[in-house]
Amino acid sequence: MLYFEAWKHYMEQKTVSMCVLDSAERDLPDGSTKKHLFCHRSWNYRKIGKDLRMTKSLGSNKINRACPSKIEITTLESDEVQL
Repeated sequence: MLYFEAWKHYMEQKTVSMCVLDSAERDLPDGSTKKHLFCHRSWNYRKIGKDLRMTKSLGSNKINRACPSKIEITTLESDEVQL
């Protein structure tokens, strides 16, 4: 798992993006767990608050649609990671 985290961090730095966990990881019947990581640029910018601050001058990095990048991780009981 440490090798995967190091690889993920390297790729995020290289591509100036982040893969975020969209929902909680799921337990599978065989004892392993599965989680899905999605690109943080997907979908639309959601404005939060009551217009007390100005919007960023450069705008948002959201792309107004689903980004095709996705990582599906299965962690086995032996802490082995499958992508």
